[in-house]
Amino acid sequence: MLGENWVDSLLTDQLGGDTFIFGGIRGLNGFGLGVGITSKAREKITHASPGSFFWGGALNCSYLVDRTKGIITVFMFQRTPFDLPAELSALERLAIDALTADDIE
Repeated sequence: MLGENWVDSLLTDQLGGDTFIFGGIRGLNGFGLGVGITSKAREKITHASPGSFFWGGALNCSYLVDRTKGIITVFMFQRTPFDLPAELSALERLAIDALTADDIE
């Protein structure tokens, strides 16, 4: 079993203040060792907590783990090319908002 400190090191942003460019667009997320890391700027779009981690596959499948809110989302599309980032962000936001609504017990 992996220790919590070791897992936390995998989920720490390795880019620092730098960013990456994907498809000519400057990214809003950081990157740990093998996963994307939600930044403060990206939190405004998906409502995931900063430090949440995520990844996606070539056919538009995606997952996000928000340890602060205790939420895991998984979206499975089987579609090429990888062209659904706006839709995935909207689905993540809807799911997180629904699962964190005050009236859910």
